[in-house]
Amino acid sequence: MEVQFFDELGEWLEDQGVGTFGMDSGTGWGIYIINAPPEIKNSVIISPTPSASDGEIPVTRRNFQVMVLSENTASAMDKAKEIYNLLHRRWNIALPTLTCYNFTSVGMPSYLGIDEQERAMLVANYTAFVKGQVV
Repeated sequence: MEVQFFDELGEWLEDQGVGTFGMDSGTGWGIYIINAPPEIKNSVIISPTPSASDGEIPVTRRNFQVMVLSENTASAMDKAKEIYNLLHRRWNIALPTLTCYNFTSVGMPSYLGIDEQERAMLVANYTAFVKGQVV
């Protein structure tokens, strides 16, 4: 059900210059849904999180988390802030088949530490209100 929204969000982030959706060119940033191949050094991972129903509101609420991984902590922080600036308090973003009325972050990107591949990990949680046929 949420795949369409997350694929379109990944493509939109690519259009904004965040990275390449679904792959890594070897030197840049790859954007992935749910998880990234462990050998990728610089990745942005978009994962769905539980969303509550909004009852009578005629939009779909999508909660998600964006994780940034990089061998360079400063690069990870810069990328997390770049994504935050693109998504926090943004209104009326047109994706290919959906309209996102509002993106809001739930706090600033947070540093989690170093993963098993020696990459810095930063995460931020977001909510989007989406109009369109979300499948």
